[in-house]
Amino acid sequence: MANLIRSLFGASDEQMMWRVKLHDDARAFGQLMARWEQPIQRLCARMVGDPHRAEDLAQIAFARVRPAGGLGTDGPVLDVPVADCAKPLP
Repeated sequence: MANLIRSLFGASDEQMMWRVKLHDDARAFGQLMARWEQPIQRLCARMVGDPHRAEDLAQIAFARVRPAGGLGTDGPVLDVPVADCAKPLP
């Protein structure tokens, strides 16, 4: 029910990414993190098999998205850094 209400009245991920890009909106980025941090951590954990490394990789992904701020040409920016889960940590 909460997801339905959010989808009807809340800002979409794309709208929040535009707010991050155009206005450097930290609140919008925080909302994106709150929405996507756990799913990205779970995906990374499945890919690398280590929940602690997955948490680090998810943080790296968000750190790489934040300075870039904005939408990629091929879809949501959050899809791109998750590919880093398969790479070694820096």
